[in-house]
Amino acid sequence: MEPWADTTPSDPSGSANTAGTAVTPDGLALGIHRQALRAPQAEAIIDGDVRLDYATLNAAAALVAKELSHQGVSAGQAVAVALPRSWRLVCVMLGILRIGAQVVPLDTQSPAERRGFILADSGAVALVHATPEAVAELPQGMTVLAVDTLLPEVPDVTAVQAPAAASGTSFLFYTSGTTGRPKGVEVRDAGVMRLARPGYIRVEPGMRYSCLANPAFDALSFEVWVPLLTGGCCVILRDADVQTPERLAETLRREWVDTVFVTTALFNAVVTAVPWCFATAGQVLVGGEQLNARLMRRWYRDNAGSGTRLFNVYGPTESTTFALCHPIPREFAGDVVPIGRPLPQTGAVLVVPGQERVAAPGEVAELLLSGAGLAVGYRNLAEESERRFVRLTWLDGGRERYYRTGDLVRADDQGRVEYVGRTDRQVKVRGFRIEPGEVERGLLRRHLIW
Repeated sequence: MEPWADTTPSDPSGSANTAGTAVTPDGLALGIHRQALRAPQAEAIIDGDVRLDYATLNAAAALVAKELSHQGVSAGQAVAVALPRSWRLVCVMLGILRIGAQVVPLDTQSPAERRGFILADSGAVALVHATPEAVAELPQGMTVLAVDTLLPEVPDVTAVQAPAAASGTSFLFYTSGTTGRPKGVEVRDAGVMRLARPGYIRVEPGMRYSCLANPAFDALSFEVWVPLLTGGCCVILRDADVQTPERLAETLRREWVDTVFVTTALFNAVVTAVPWCFATAGQVLVGGEQLNARLMRRWYRDNAGSGTRLFNVYGPTESTTFALCHPIPREFAGDVVPIGRPLPQTGAVLVVPGQERVAAPGEVAELLLSGAGLAVGYRNLAEESERRFVRLTWLDGGRERYYRTGDLVRADDQGRVEYVGRTDRQVKVRGFRIEPGEVERGLLRRHLIW
């Protein structure tokens, strides 16, 4: 276990960090509330012409929390959100977290049937939406709130009380499922907050992070909450900003974005069309699919004068966005880009399939993850949770929980992990996880195959 196990304790209670970027163990909402008290006038969100400082963000979230409470929403309940990327999306999510409730992000472009299933399966008691088209068939008794009514404009700054204590689980992200139905992954506050700790990338107050992911994609955990937990700024990129590689490159340059996270497919498409894209950012995180080593080398060669660093990041939703990270050196000459080593408060062990032993360097094995990033499990899928989230009595007496990723990997004698393949049929499409079982079930239901 030694080369691949992060020695940081999995207990997320530590708060030491770079000066001014303290991440508290008390939950996302309280962490951002404290940032608002520490630096109320610092920029928190940029969304086109809208600029929100921390005090205004905190006040807006408090208004949302107050209205949700008036509607009967309480701690521990789930609230669905069907909104595009915007300052309102961030305020609504933070408002939900302020009352200790759980955010269920919906993809407004997904089929109505899928959205309806998620609303029912999640047990959401309320839905916040932007347009009537976002409303699928609703479970009986659900409260529906239009965001323009809930938060019509940027509010005046007012004194804001501290939020309620964190409920422990902050998000319910739905991924594709092997059984033919989406799986709701219950993500913990601690899992998100560990992303804001330095040790794998540069994390400092005042840094600007782009937000361009689909709101239902767990990349949002990094793009929104890392800057807001550390005194940085979340720069919202609307669809018009990412319509073409040229527009994306210009937006990143104009807004002085420091940190970008993009899927491998998007990175490949953008830098092929605009080689200098991302060169104005300080750090670019790429993940979701295996990287093309030649393209990485070419990007560094084309941008020799840039100080930008590229990072290969890896992690399923069950381990909260990222679990491993590899800084790609400019002189990288290999054929395969490693997925790296564990993040702070994240553990990893390579287990030989079918055997109760840790793999030797160079030996192909299944990657199992542990630590603060692990989700609680799957909503309403106890058997599946038990199958994928396991305890290894032969390794540590069953002390730690591990998530079986299904990814086959190998590690060198320095502990750098390389991706090899899968133990099942799961595939990635533009960074999204797709289980063929869900596709097959959908086709059968529509009588397209027999």
